[in-house]
Amino acid sequence: MLDFENNANPYPDHKEAISEWKNLASVQIEALETIRKYANQLTATNRIKSKDALHIACSVEAQSDYFITTDKQLLKKSKTLTTIKTVNPVDFILKEIL
Repeated sequence: MLDFENNANPYPDHKEAISEWKNLASVQIEALETIRKYANQLTATNRIKSKDALHIACSVEAQSDYFITTDKQLLKKSKTLTTIKTVNPVDFILKEIL
């Protein structure tokens, strides 16, 4: 998902920064049918946009404890998820780390 979105990124400096960040990742998730199915479920039941749903589904597949986003609508829509805790970066640091 990250590669797909980054390939369409029109800003070369952003594209490079995201590529560098990806290289630091300790886990890389491949496209799996289970991810697609869960993403479709998120889209249908929580009205989460398809790209956002794929990001969340990948995080769940990776067994992440958190999905961190600054997208206010996504935070609101994903509040009811039981598979992963969705938080914004500030709350993550203030409430979860400190």
